[in-house]
Amino acid sequence: YGKWEKSSEKQDPGKTVSSEKGKDGGDVKIGDEITYTIKYYNHKPNQANVVITDTLDSGVSFVSASNGGTESGGKVTWNLTAPAHTGGEVTLKVKVTKQAGAEVKNQASVQIGNDAEVKTNEVKNPVKIDVKYQWVGTDKPSDVNPPAGETIAKGSKYKAKKQDESSDDNYVFRGWYTNQTCDAGNSYTDETVLNDNTTLYG
Repeated sequence: YGKWEKSSEKQDPGKTVSSEKGKDGGDVKIGDEITYTIKYYNHKPNQANVVITDTLDSGVSFVSASNGGTESGGKVTWNLTAPAHTGGEVTLKVKVTKQAGAEVKNQASVQIGNDAEVKTNEVKNPVKIDVKYQWVGTDKPSDVNPPAGETIAKGSKYKAKKQDESSDDNYVFRGWYTNQTCDAGNSYTDETVLNDNTTLYG
């Protein structure tokens, strides 16, 4: 006896970012929520069990999963059934945390019936942080402003922007600090590696 199977009907799971945050490999920031969509297809001639597993990146926390997905120890699992020659999808929502590295990654595995697991494509999103500049106190020049903030890659060595000192109010700029009291022991050192949103005070 021979068995035929349509060549177009095969297990070919895929993963995409369906949220605006991180879509098409876009940048994400600490606190952003990313929604992943995982697609599966039962290529068998009969109903089959579908098991999907997704181990979370260490730089994200679990928020929610559709279709009864459950999280335990950083691993999300779905146990589903799919009719013959039928596909479907599930979604997973996570939040980017301070523990994220330069990028967050995600890849799932899909098992149809007793077949071997098949991995989806891997999704990667660069993680960015914000650097802002702020003056403290009320005694400050009125004719110049702090530098504009900027967004940089998480984990970058950062050199602080130069303060415009062209004030006609006879002020002298003493440098940038990492706290609002601008204590001498908290002056900012150029080329410091920044891993979180940062405000430099002057």
